[in-house]
Amino acid sequence: MDDKALFFKILGLRPPWFIKQVVVDDQSQRVDIYVDHEPDIRVRCPVCDELYGLYDHAPERVYRHLNTCQMQTFIHVRPPRVNCPHHGVKQIGSEFGENGSEMTFSFESFMIRVAQECSIEATARLCGLSWDQSWNGLQRAVERGRARKPHRVPRRIGVDEKSIARGHKYESLVYDIDAGTVEFVWDDRGQESLESYYRQFSREELAGVEAVAMDMWDPYIAATKQYVPRAEKKIVFDRFHVMRHVLDAVDKVRKSEHRQLSERGEQTLKGTKYLWLWSRENLPAWRQGQFEALRSLDLKVCRAWAIKENLRHLWDYRYGNQS
Repeated sequence: MDDKALFFKILGLRPPWFIKQVVVDDQSQRVDIYVDHEPDIRVRCPVCDELYGLYDHAPERVYRHLNTCQMQTFIHVRPPRVNCPHHGVKQIGSEFGENGSEMTFSFESFMIRVAQECSIEATARLCGLSWDQSWNGLQRAVERGRARKPHRVPRRIGVDEKSIARGHKYESLVYDIDAGTVEFVWDDRGQESLESYYRQFSREELAGVEAVAMDMWDPYIAATKQYVPRAEKKIVFDRFHVMRHVLDAVDKVRKSEHRQLSERGEQTLKGTKYLWLWSRENLPAWRQGQFEALRSLDLKVCRAWAIKENLRHLWDYRYGNQS
């Protein structure tokens, strides 16, 4: 089997395509494969899918392909163009790689699998690409995934922020609570971030939302009230952020009371910060005696701790059936 027949089989080509030339450069460890097609072929308009005769070719495209025996491999092809009487001159979809990409479908798939395990920098280094090529490949993968997502509004939506860099840089995330899938990501955490998600849907579609879980962030609240009908009855502050505020309040009470006691020369609350912040069941066994002794005292922080513990039962509450 000669090299043309070998690569024809490896690449999975079918007529009218054939391999015109294979160039192996041992010094640069590179393989270049030149692909052509039979003359007088008929091609489909990418808009109406009708067959017409070949019009001409676009400039040569070079696609990076999977390595051949550790040699970087490139495919050269001139994409055919069709002159549709209804839609004008159009370049047909490439069989080798996505339009706008410098990689074959196979190589881009490999690069994405590497990127799932590595940083962009490591992916570029392992695949022999630039940072921009790696990032652009991931962006195309995300766009393909978004195009396949059905246009729907989850019944129960979660909204959260995620820190992505130093200097208070954030992105906003919208997720389907029931399916556990990310539905939307947007830079920043302002009102516009969440509104850009809601604007994809009509008011009738958003009326089907049953609940929107979020933290107590005013821009998220304002965006939801602006777009989701009856939002004031559907916004749910998630447990993590509610309890974080309560824990902050408990610690403020402890600090204030510790300061007052210290002024009188008493160190009763010294070193007890986490005793009041831990959940009761998470209290270390070796500190339980100390904690029970503190709880027996007439302290403001004891009452704050009791309020915090009682509030934890709120998420287990269920409304009775209403007629």
